[in-house]
Amino acid sequence: DAGTTGVMLIAKTSLAEKRLTEELRTADALSTSTAGAKVYVTLLLGHPGGTHQDSCTTVTGAIGRNPSNPRQWAVVPDGKHAKTVLRGHA
Repeated sequence: DAGTTGVMLIAKTSLAEKRLTEELRTADALSTSTAGAKVYVTLLLGHPGGTHQDSCTTVTGAIGRNPSNPRQWAVVPDGKHAKTVLRGHA
């Protein structure tokens, strides 16, 4: 997430840390809710779908460190589930 900004949560007690961790895990597991989800907004020149230009495209995959280059992320078999929703607004 280098180059992005956001909120940092710091728990003052171990009980608060446990509850925050559970809330974030629950939010990540809920695919129908965006509550607590990480949301990134970007501006693209062109359409990410190439010739297939739906107004909404969903990409899912397991994301983890690229075995060939650990500084990069890639779709890998043992990665963490990720869902990206691309919406065209123009």
